[in-house]
Amino acid sequence: MQTSLTQFFLIAASAAVVLASCSGGDKTPSEAYKPKQVSPGHLVMNGRTNSEIIIEGVSYPRIDGGLSVPGQMVINLPDSLLPVGPVNASYVQTGDNVVDVQLPAAQEGEIAHSVSLLASFTETPAGHGMTPYLEPTGGNAVGYIQLTFDDTANGVHYKCIEAPINLKVISSEYTPTSELEYENYSMGDPSSSAGRWVQSYHITYMGVVETGRIRVVSTQAVEGHLSGYEGVIDLAGRTFTWTCDEQRVDANHDEHNNPGEPLAPY
Repeated sequence: MQTSLTQFFLIAASAAVVLASCSGGDKTPSEAYKPKQVSPGHLVMNGRTNSEIIIEGVSYPRIDGGLSVPGQMVINLPDSLLPVGPVNASYVQTGDNVVDVQLPAAQEGEIAHSVSLLASFTETPAGHGMTPYLEPTGGNAVGYIQLTFDDTANGVHYKCIEAPINLKVISSEYTPTSELEYENYSMGDPSSSAGRWVQSYHITYMGVVETGRIRVVSTQAVEGHLSGYEGVIDLAGRTFTWTCDEQRVDANHDEHNNPGEPLAPY
């Protein structure tokens, strides 16, 4: 059964208090329990697995200047486990050939192109409301993602143009898949409180692509374009659904113990 965010936070906070009292004061993280927003925070976060983004209504450019019948663009992201130790989640800023992108099925009137491609990505914190020309992204946005992928078999290159891709999460649904658990990293030292509280969830994020245009460039001559072809896949305004499993760090003994320093919400 789904609960409201308020109910969820109250229940989770109560559970944290009970667990803390049962585990002993010396094993309780010094940071007070603070439920985090149900937001992806970043594209690839530690603790996130089985991560898949499906963007609806994506059209591929046709060589006659029109657009194909809309379909889905599917982006499968790499798994990233939580680091060992009493630390928060970090995030992966870049990746080479680790993102699987599936384009809408090829249709008549398009240039020859593959449907499944491997992409590299770059993410910076610039899309989180810190850069004026990328507003409004807000705290629930995954900002400034750039995808680059090549279809070498068909001589096609894809690259983000103008503003990069910004995914804005509007709502989410989640189901806990484990109890709130304390991980003890005191290494047998009874005076140490080193540890963290973790809980696992299955989460679905839903939102809209605020900005995102991908230039499609073919170096091969096609009908009506003897010197090559250029078109655009426009993702702006398209809705997306993002499903994943997450092991979240709800609190640890030191709120600054975070090697990657991701921006909140984590």
